[in-house]
Order: sequence, then C-alpha cells, then structure tokens
Amino acid sequence: MIDVVVADHAGYFYDLESEFHALWTLGHAAPHLRFIIQDDRQMTAARLVLAKGVVTVLAPGLALLGVQAPDEMR
Repeated sequence: MIDVVVADHAGYFYDLESEFHALWTLGHAAPHLRFIIQDDRQMTAARLVLAKGVVTVLAPGLALLGVQAPDEMR
C-alpha cells in the first residue's frame, strides 16, 4: 500500500513540475509571459509567488521521496 501512495505522490510532483516548466518555457517565445517583467511589478510579484509556491510543495515532497533537490537550475 505504501508503494501506491509513494507512486501517487511522485506522479503529483512530476505533474506539478511539468506544468510549471511548461509555463516558464512559454516566456522564451512570448516576453509578456516571462516571470520577470521589468515594467510590471505586480505581475512579476504574482509570478514569483507562484514559483515560491511550487518550491514550497516540491522541496519537501522530493525529500519524502528521498530525492535531493538542487538549490538552483541553470
């Protein structure tokens, strides 16, 4: 039973990361979809809160799965 729960959580974390990555990648082709927009502080702040929320969920989730997350990705 525990393997099923771990698999469910792993799937959730994978889906969350995939959706976030897709959203992040949209900014490469469409500048108005970037997370940091020089002349729109409110949108930038909102998108950074979203990014922080993803980190808040993924970091402990990966730790529960025994995976060490990097401090940053380049």
